[in-house]
Amino acid sequence: LAPTVLMTVTAAPFAAFALGFGGLAAAAALAMWRDWSLPAAAETTGWREVLADAVARRLLLLALINATPVAVTSTLFLFFVESRLGLPGWEGPLLVLFFLSAAASAPGWGRAARRFGEKPALLAGMGLSILAFGFATLLGTGDGLAFAAICVASGAALGADMTLLPAIFAGRMARIAPNAGQAFGLWSFVSKFTLALAAVAVLPLLQAAGFEPGETASPERALVLLSLLYAALPCALKLVAIALLAATPLNRETIG
Repeated sequence: LAPTVLMTVTAAPFAAFALGFGGLAAAAALAMWRDWSLPAAAETTGWREVLADAVARRLLLLALINATPVAVTSTLFLFFVESRLGLPGWEGPLLVLFFLSAAASAPGWGRAARRFGEKPALLAGMGLSILAFGFATLLGTGDGLAFAAICVASGAALGADMTLLPAIFAGRMARIAPNAGQAFGLWSFVSKFTLALAAVAVLPLLQAAGFEPGETASPERALVLLSLLYAALPCALKLVAIALLAATPLNRETIG
């Protein structure tokens, strides 16, 4: 998000991003200096112990399936806005709107989880995501305002994914393996792996259909496939994630 915002104030947004990132990393290092001098933590639990737990395995599988729709839409976002909606130049503002909506919704999902429980709140977020991307399949050239509303709704749904599912996993780890530091590395790997998986899966399909990014006109069949991959495929994956979450026992006995 930062390079997109920096494009409005500098001709070298990625250089500015790199300098800012380096400065923040240095500030974080100084702020944590005293923590690094504390006694070493207890030996952490390895992956084998974590994977031996059935609920933890189910949550990791859920993380993989649930993160794949976001990976697919992230991979195709620029193509969808530029080629399907015909709105080059809108990509940056729409991305900002999407991520700001995700950030703004996070406290609300936290309150919903405390009132109704983590599982019902997360299911509601997944349902909102399906609703948003279901409407995206109907969009065509010039539907910028409608897509902006979808960015707000899908961003709010992402806020649930970013806050509730990791919290559920952390609660399970606190119960079965309090020192399972490597478990969160595995969780992060599963989430990031979906980006590579999405690129390998969807980009060759678009190329085979004759899709050409940029100003070159693509055949109608390629644009229809782009809409299906961007919107319909994430909906199908979210339905699988909902079924898996619904079948996963999550209560005070399992996640604390």
